Amino acid sequence: MQDLPNIVRYYVNKLTGPDADNAWHSLRELGPVALPYLEEAFRSSRDYDERLLLAKVVCHFRSLDALPFLAQLLGDNDPEIWKTALDGLVMLGDDQQAVRTRILEVLDRARMIANSEKRSWIDEAMGQVPPWSPD
Repeated sequence: MQDLPNIVRYYVNKLTGPDADNAWHSLRELGPVALPYLEEAFRSSRDYDERLLLAKVVCHFRSLDALPFLAQLLGDNDPEIWKTALDGLVMLGDDQQAVRTRILEVLDRARMIANSEKRSWIDEAMGQVPPWSPD
């Protein structure tokens, strides 16, 4: 999809305006293929609400491709941004041992450098990652 960067920009520009609901759903419908453009929009945005909404859109993809971006957001100083990243990582959890292991590794690394408040949130998130069960 050659126009994907322009489509993402179009909806990102509407994300905090009167057509925000439509923009939100349109970005989610683009799916994980839009991840690089959403990450770029997140990094270049100075609008807090827009950044938070972009992080939430990425979480709702529930794609393992979002793992590096969400891991990076765990280091964000804003409580809502890093809590959104935690939620997104928990949403990525599934019944595959390899995926679960990667998510727990990311959370464990973040836990090692986190302050006590963040550590308790991370501990809770680690407990919410679905357990692996071989079928």
